[in-house]
Amino acid sequence: MTMLPVLLTLLCLPAHQYRFFLQLIPLWQAIPGRVNARNFSRYSGWNERTLRRWFDKRLPWDALHWGLVMLLTQLDALGGWFVLVMDASFIPKAGRKTAGLGAFWNGCASHSETGLELHCLALMSWAGRHLFPVCVQQTQPRQGQADRLTQYCAQLTAFLKRRRAWLRVHLRVVVADGQYAKTMFMDAVCDEGYAFVTKLQHNANLLYFFKGE
Repeated sequence: MTMLPVLLTLLCLPAHQYRFFLQLIPLWQAIPGRVNARNFSRYSGWNERTLRRWFDKRLPWDALHWGLVMLLTQLDALGGWFVLVMDASFIPKAGRKTAGLGAFWNGCASHSETGLELHCLALMSWAGRHLFPVCVQQTQPRQGQADRLTQYCAQLTAFLKRRRAWLRVHLRVVVADGQYAKTMFMDAVCDEGYAFVTKLQHNANLLYFFKGE
């Protein structure tokens, strides 16, 4: 963990966040069992309420993940090319007051279940195949919200625009499974000039010609 203080210093975090992350991240990797405030309090000197108050705050997780990629790239530890991959992850959860609770597809059970869903964009290094989550967003239930695929596409589009300068140099291709084989994802990726690798249906109607090497 000798790189962690360097990373936190480069991010110019406030002193209280610096101290929190400096203790939290090594603890996160070491504790057994569930990752929650109660389990953190068992293996640290923090009170459970203190941890809950911290996690209720807006913490710079995106900056932390992105800063790690930037640092390792500058050290030439990952090579220069990356692949952007995306997928959703189901989290079983019960309770009536849980924010974002809804019916989502559980790939392990092959049917929809009640729980939470996180949609993740991650950069995979071309050479070492190391994976770095760089943008994670909780999917909102459909009631009163946009369709989940629309939420995925909005997240992807915002990320490609926000990190455009760096991605134009280092990103080569975007990869996703068959559920992303929709026009809105094709347009979002192709408009930024990247190749899109996915699985099309057998009757897919391709309306443009491939232009490239």
